[in-house]
Amino acid sequence: MKAEIVAALMLGTSLLFGCSDPAADSINETIEENNEKISESAQSNSEIETAHSREEAAVLLSQSWEIKEPTVIPEGYARMDYYVYDKDMIELRYSDSDDQYELYYRTSTRPGDISGNSHPYTSEATLSSERFGDIFVRGSDDVWMVATWKQDGISYSISCEKGLSQDALLAMIDSIE
Repeated sequence: MKAEIVAALMLGTSLLFGCSDPAADSINETIEENNEKISESAQSNSEIETAHSREEAAVLLSQSWEIKEPTVIPEGYARMDYYVYDKDMIELRYSDSDDQYELYYRTSTRPGDISGNSHPYTSEATLSSERFGDIFVRGSDDVWMVATWKQDGISYSISCEKGLSQDALLAMIDSIE
């Protein structure tokens, strides 16, 4: 019994001190570093394939659906490529002219929020556009960073590192065809 208590105390102590880094200012910084490592590991476990056209991307999917993409892109952004995640999600990446910020458009048969962005923003709302209803948006300081919606069993998302005005976001969403 005594050995079990000592072992439990040693395990608890090693877990507590194993999560801290003496060089870090706080345990929170170390936790954030660990979360980044977990995120990188999860990304490396996903099957991601690059395609250079909508047609090439469609061939990589395990299930066929009508792939729609925006034709109106915010000023200063240009499409980089298509990425297919785990054979059931397509992502189009756009980069700004300075290559400092990226914009992501995703479509998938997966249910729910497919944005990959779980950051807690200060503002949330539900918008409607000319073509889509119930667009859930998150952002701050009068710009939207994430938009997610679903129509006819297909999930969509737009995420922008720099954020988009509501007009720019809705123009992009309404151009999806």
